[in-house]
Amino acid sequence: MRVTGLIPARFLTLTSHLVLLISVLLAREENVLACLPVDYTEMEYRRRDGEFLGGLIAGVALIALEFIGFITGVSMFTGLASLVCIL
Repeated sequence: MRVTGLIPARFLTLTSHLVLLISVLLAREENVLACLPVDYTEMEYRRRDGEFLGGLIAGVALIALEFIGFITGVSMFTGLASLVCIL
């Protein structure tokens, strides 16, 4: 069996994406404040925070789903599937 670089590259991209999402989640308040105008209301803050948190949770859930597919081998050894996931 010939070893290619797709499996390690896919694992590294999945892991780095998960780490980045968790880092952004931990710095959520600063990121939400950065996208608000200088004079914002509490309602605007809550709305943006909810949108931001929803997007982050969806991203973490989808990365977890992709990790499950990768670890179980469903798409680990398919070269085309690995390449698409890396891109």
